[in-house]
Amino acid sequence: MAASSQTGMHMRRADPSSRTIRNQESLTRRSELPVGVQAVLEGPTRTLYETAKHALVSSMSEAKCRCPSVASWPTHFPCSILMGRMPMSVTVHGSPGWSLTDSGGAKYGSDARRGAFHERQVARALEQWLTARADHFHLFHDLEGLNQVRGAGMKPLSLGSANIDHVVLTGATWLIIDAKGCGAGTLGLDTDGKGMLVKADGTAVPQRWLDDRRAYSRGGIIYRLTGGLRGGTAWIVPDTTLLHPSIKHATCSTPGKGGPVLPMRAITDGYFDRYFPAPQPAADPAHIEALAAYLSTRQQQS
Repeated sequence: MAASSQTGMHMRRADPSSRTIRNQESLTRRSELPVGVQAVLEGPTRTLYETAKHALVSSMSEAKCRCPSVASWPTHFPCSILMGRMPMSVTVHGSPGWSLTDSGGAKYGSDARRGAFHERQVARALEQWLTARADHFHLFHDLEGLNQVRGAGMKPLSLGSANIDHVVLTGATWLIIDAKGCGAGTLGLDTDGKGMLVKADGTAVPQRWLDDRRAYSRGGIIYRLTGGLRGGTAWIVPDTTLLHPSIKHATCSTPGKGGPVLPMRAITDGYFDRYFPAPQPAADPAHIEALAAYLSTRQQQS
């Protein structure tokens, strides 16, 4: 923890947009639970995510669980978090949705504002989840200018004008989170296998990001910047978006090259703990600086 704190201090000197969040308060009452957990406890859900999540409940050890019973908490969110733990922290770099807010409005209009809002919501959920962990993480928001990126002995790779919304980093692995504020409706694939959001009134809105094959390239960027660390990718949509079973066949979720599409509550429910088995080693300062160099906030300052 001491080494991580020193790293966080170093990064805050290098980048004023970096900050460390510490959580020293126990979550002991229902009213204090994260919003995502309250939503699960206060009403039934009908998504693929819930089905997968409930299947994992059996992996919890009732002997170590401090809740009345596993069945009374229909979630695999760690009971030690619900009942309170030691102080934790996460160092945050950058500003979520900055590139959309700063320059995206002229090009994308209301879509940019909606996208930036969803990125901020996802950022808050990520910070809430990570401050509930006993190990230290680095969270990066809005990386851009990712062109001719070198590292790990690989040839240069470019993403053009594409950005990366969020990256969670430790010394062992990383996770790219792509926030998609597609809105209310049912998200799935049409008869041609293309991404589509069907609204309550029957209106169908194409969702081309579901057909995106660039997830592997985005991962390749972080692989290079971290000297060859392997990681994963996931897409986060609003909780008001229902997931049709066909979503698991989306191009962006291709095994080995993509990742799952999940509702935002998956973050605060601890879904991604499986990506980061505790305890995680501290992130390498060189990797932190390599990612921070591409923060949209820092790009604007240069």
